[in-house]
Amino acid sequence: MATLNRPGNPYLKAALGTAAMPIASRPNSCSPRIARHGRMKAIGATQHSILTAAWHMLAYGECYQDPGATIFTRRDPVQAKNDAVKRLNALGYRDCNLNGVTPEN
Repeated sequence: MATLNRPGNPYLKAALGTAAMPIASRPNSCSPRIARHGRMKAIGATQHSILTAAWHMLAYGECYQDPGATIFTRRDPVQAKNDAVKRLNALGYRDCNLNGVTPEN
């Protein structure tokens, strides 16, 4: 599905693009977006995220509060545990229990 960037302030678009490029280029930040949709769409999505965060800060007069690295673990701990077990299984560990983890030979 093709998307269209709407016309707007070219200076704002340039500033957002300058801010979004290094963020979208980091290996862990937008890798799934880049793999699925391409580099330019990942940059556009990052621009949108920056603009949305800035709007919320200006509209509500609040400073940005980083949700932290554990946001998904706090949001759904069962899913986080299942994902961790799947990653361990993919690395060759089996029979994960509370007493310890043993590598498969």
